[in-house]
Amino acid sequence: MSGRAEMGLNRFSATGTPIKDISAPSRRVGMREHTGRVFAVAAQGAWFLLAVTPVIVVVCALRG
Repeated sequence: MSGRAEMGLNRFSATGTPIKDISAPSRRVGMREHTGRVFAVAAQGAWFLLAVTPVIVVVCALRG
């Protein structure tokens, strides 16, 4: 084991409880946050489609 990894395992606070190593943060996201992000992206896509539709209609009308 490298010296840096050993230092991370042997770090304790003044009360004797281990200190969490913050060098590698957890990437785990809860189901509620994931669902919220999915709905937010879907809403952004809907607004984009709503904004682009009149442009497409005008271009199609001008072409004939």
